[in-house]
Amino acid sequence: MFIAAAGGVLVVGIIAHDDHSNYSDHSNHSRHNQYGDAALVQEINHQQKLIARKKKEIREYAGQIEREFSERIQELGQEINYDGLNAEYENILEEVKCDMKKEIEASIADEKAELERIDKLIARINELELNAGGKK
Repeated sequence: MFIAAAGGVLVVGIIAHDDHSNYSDHSNHSRHNQYGDAALVQEINHQQKLIARKKKEIREYAGQIEREFSERIQELGQEINYDGLNAEYENILEEVKCDMKKEIEASIADEKAELERIDKLIARINELELNAGGKK
């Protein structure tokens, strides 16, 4: 009886092993839709495509902004001749500020010189009037 029982276990064991012995298909990950995580894999692929599309849109938008900025700088450069408009984008604001400061300082110096010239003319007129008044 022991032999028959052992033989029955052996037969059941061989049949059970035969049903689960085909492991060759598990290495084929391209057929992931047969597995339980197929929806997750599809969602990951979908999100990766969305990310790639957004990155492309950002690159295109950044290029568009850079082109528009360059065009505006060129237009401004045609109106006002500031050397700072030719600086690197990162330094352009500081360079233009320096140019504007120099321009304002030069304008103030010109106005001071004009005021000094006017003061000298007024002093000369006063001197002439004093001399003319003393001759009367």
